[in-house]
Amino acid sequence: MGWNNTDRAIDTVTFFEQLEAALGPLLPGIIVAAIFIVGIIILRIKFRGDALISNLKRSGAILYVYVMLVALSVLAKLYWLPGYRFVYLLSLFVLALAVMLAVSVAFFDMFMGRVRDIAVPAILRDVVMLVTYIVVIVIIISQHGVDVTSIVTTSAVLTAVIGFALQDLLSNIISGLAIEIERPFKVGDYVKFNDQEGRVLEINWRSTKVLTLHHDVVIIPNSVATRSAIINFSAPTRIHRRRVNIGLRYEAAPNRVRESLLRAVRGVEGVLTDPNPYVQLVEYADFSINYTVFYFISDMVNREGIQNRVMTRTWYQLRRDGLSVPFPIRDINVRQVSDDDDEKESLRRLTENVSLLRKVPFLEPLSDKELSTLAHRLRTEFYADGESIIRQGQPGSSFYIITDGKVEVRIREGKNSPERRVTTLETHNFFGEMSLMTGEQRSATVRAMGDSELCVIDKNAFGDIIKGNEALVESVSQRLVARQQELQKAREESESSTAALKPDAQKTLMSRIKNFFQM
Repeated sequence: MGWNNTDRAIDTVTFFEQLEAALGPLLPGIIVAAIFIVGIIILRIKFRGDALISNLKRSGAILYVYVMLVALSVLAKLYWLPGYRFVYLLSLFVLALAVMLAVSVAFFDMFMGRVRDIAVPAILRDVVMLVTYIVVIVIIISQHGVDVTSIVTTSAVLTAVIGFALQDLLSNIISGLAIEIERPFKVGDYVKFNDQEGRVLEINWRSTKVLTLHHDVVIIPNSVATRSAIINFSAPTRIHRRRVNIGLRYEAAPNRVRESLLRAVRGVEGVLTDPNPYVQLVEYADFSINYTVFYFISDMVNREGIQNRVMTRTWYQLRRDGLSVPFPIRDINVRQVSDDDDEKESLRRLTENVSLLRKVPFLEPLSDKELSTLAHRLRTEFYADGESIIRQGQPGSSFYIITDGKVEVRIREGKNSPERRVTTLETHNFFGEMSLMTGEQRSATVRAMGDSELCVIDKNAFGDIIKGNEALVESVSQRLVARQQELQKAREESESSTAALKPDAQKTLMSRIKNFFQM
C-alpha cells in the first residue's frame, strides 16, 4: 500500500513537470494575449457604441481562438507529441494575427484617424498588414527550425505558375493600390471612364463599382480604370460649364438676342449665378444667326433636367420678346386670305380683349372707346410652369390679366425669411395694378403653376388714356383703394394683422398716380 502511494506521488510530480515543460514555451505568448485581452476590454468599455468596437471585436475573437489553441498545445505536448509542433506554430500564427489587428486599430483608426485626422485608404492599410504579417510568419517559422530558403526554392516553379495564372488579378490589385495612393477619385465622386459614367460606390482590391444614371451598377476592373482617361466631375470643384446652341432670325439684333437669352437662363433652378451665364454669337448660318448660351451648374447628376428647364424657359422668353427660331428649310406657302377675313379676325380678337378688360373692376370707369383703345395695345405673354412672372422688390410698371392657367402669389416678410404662398389666382384674375398706376416696387412674387397665358398692359398703353382725365384718375383711384381694403381685410383674417389703410388713402393714391404719369 505504501509502495502504491509512492508511485502515485512520483506520477503526480512527473505530470506537473511535464505540464510545466509544455507551458514554458507558451508562457510569453500567454502573457502577451492577456495584456491585449485586458486592453481590448478597457477600450470596448471606453468607446462603447463607437465604430471602433467592431474592429476590436475581431481581434478579441481571434485571441479567444488562441487561448483554445494554447490548451490544445498543452494536450498535444502531454498526449500527442507528433502534433505538438504544428499546433504550437498555429497558435503563434493566430496570436500574431490578433496582435496585428489590434495594433492596426490603434494606429490607423485611433492615431491616424482620430489624432492626426488622416484617412488611410483601406487597400493601403491591408497591404501594410499583409506584408507585415508575412514577415512575422517568416520570422516565427525560421526561429523554430524551418528552412525558409528551401521552401522558397522548392516553390519557385509553383509560384511562377500561380503568378502567371493570376496576373490579371494581381494587375487589378496593384492598380487598386495605385488608385488609393494617387486618389484620382474617391467614393461618392461623379466620374467618367471612357463611355461609362456615374457615381463611385466602392473601390476594392479588384474593381471599382459605379452607379450610372440608368441606375445600373457597372464593375470596372482597376487595371482598366487606371489605363482609361478619367474625368472627375467632383474635383477640384463641382462647378461645370454647360452649353445650349440656338439659331435666331437675321432680323433680330444680336444685343437684343443676348439680353433675351440671359433673361431666360437666369433664375432657372440648378443654374448658378456665380459664375454668371453668358451668350456668344458663334456663326452666320444659311438660315439663322447661331448663338451659344453658356451656363454653370454644380449638379452633374441632374444636368439633363437642368438643360431641359433652360431650353424650355428659352422658348417662353423668346416668345414673350417677339423672337423666333427659323425653320431650317425653304418652304413656300401660298395662301389667299381676303380682306374681309382679316377684318373679321381682328374684330374677333378686339371683342375678346374688350370683354376681358370689362372684367377688371378698377377699369370700369373707362368708356367703350377707351377700352377699345386699350384692347388694341394688349400683348400676350406665355410662362412655363414654375417661372416667375414678377418678383417681390423689383420695379415694375405693367399689369397682368390671366387668360389661361393659374399662378401662385408668394411673399417674403424679411430678407432672410423663406417665401410663403398667400393665395392662388386663376383665369380672369389680375395682379400688378399698383405698379401699373404708381410704379411702386412689386409687393409679392407671382409664379406660374403650369403653363400660363397672360395679357399685359404697360404704362405707355394706359398713359395715353389717363393723361388729362382728372375724373378718370379719381374714379380709378377710388376702386384701387377699395381693392386694397379688400386685400387688407383678407390678410387681417389670415394673419391677425391690425394694420389698416389711412383715411386719406385715396388722395395720396391720386397724387402718386398723377406724379407717375406726369399729369
